[in-house]
Amino acid sequence: SRSGGFVFIDEPFAHLDVFNIDKVGAFLAATRAQYVLTTPNTHNVNVFKTSDLTLVTQKRRHPELWAPPVAFVRRERREVKA
Repeated sequence: SRSGGFVFIDEPFAHLDVFNIDKVGAFLAATRAQYVLTTPNTHNVNVFKTSDLTLVTQKRRHPELWAPPVAFVRRERREVKA
């Protein structure tokens, strides 16, 4: 009954078609909770359209000693006027 909270979800969009990815994304946005989502590489930007912050990590590639630094994209949240 209250908005808010924090949830960790591992690959919520795995094995879904684009229609259902959008439905799950709309549901998550409607809850107004905070989420940490893990997802494999994707070209479907709708997966991330409601996020304020996206972190991108990569595995270490041979023969490198370290994985690349974490990349991030921060979006400004805009008010939606009715």
